[in-house]
Amino acid sequence: HHKKYNGIRIYSINESTSGYTWSFIVDIKDGTSAPEFAMKLCEQLPGVWHRVYMDNAFPQVRNLEKMYDMKVYGAGTMRPHFGFPPELHELVRKLNDKNSPLDVGKYEWMMAPLGDDREASFLAVIWRDVGYVKFISTFHSPKEVPIYRRQPGKSQKDERSCIEGIKDYNQNMGGTDLLDALRYHNSTQRKTVKWWHALFFWILDNAVLNAYTLYECDFRDARISGKKLTRRQFIIKVAEVLLGHMQSKPSKKRRKSDENGRGKLVICR
Repeated sequence: HHKKYNGIRIYSINESTSGYTWSFIVDIKDGTSAPEFAMKLCEQLPGVWHRVYMDNAFPQVRNLEKMYDMKVYGAGTMRPHFGFPPELHELVRKLNDKNSPLDVGKYEWMMAPLGDDREASFLAVIWRDVGYVKFISTFHSPKEVPIYRRQPGKSQKDERSCIEGIKDYNQNMGGTDLLDALRYHNSTQRKTVKWWHALFFWILDNAVLNAYTLYECDFRDARISGKKLTRRQFIIKVAEVLLGHMQSKPSKKRRKSDENGRGKLVICR
């Protein structure tokens, strides 16, 4: 039994290699679904054919079509009731089923046009690895690539066949997880009973991480001589600039107790 979690839920778009936060939306629990949040975030992207990878809570066929119209590619794992082809979903069996139509490392795929004279096509794939992976994309082809998996009792990894889109998904899906890992160190987050304090700390951490990512890009592109600041050093510099010159306050003199005993410790028996 798990306790009901009533924390703040935040949806965000993060760059896959740095964790840079492009945009975010706070869930105010007004009935908006996860796919609708994904669409609102994609609407804030510039239409220059960015590639957005999503887990199975977000992709829907109609939303991927809308994203393509906004000049945004979409790919991710998919739930059956979100529009995944039933012909592929029927291949799913229990993992211990010896008569499964798909062996480990095997896959089946289908392609279909997006419709309305769009140039791209949907690629839907079901691939068996440790479990079954249902994948959909608007910018991948069914190109086969090798991947390598560790096996118990073996020193070398086993090679398996895979669709290129699934391999790309595994390599580029960790942007939000990377952000959470970076926020874990040198975070401003503190325990608080006020939810807006927790949200403020989260935004402050993200702002500093975004600033450090831009600093790294400028440092690399400008080829600045000298040693690059670590993230901790960068955060300290930012804090010093925001706080300004700190002046120590004069200590207050302790008030003497008067004749009536004010300020004295009185013991009642």
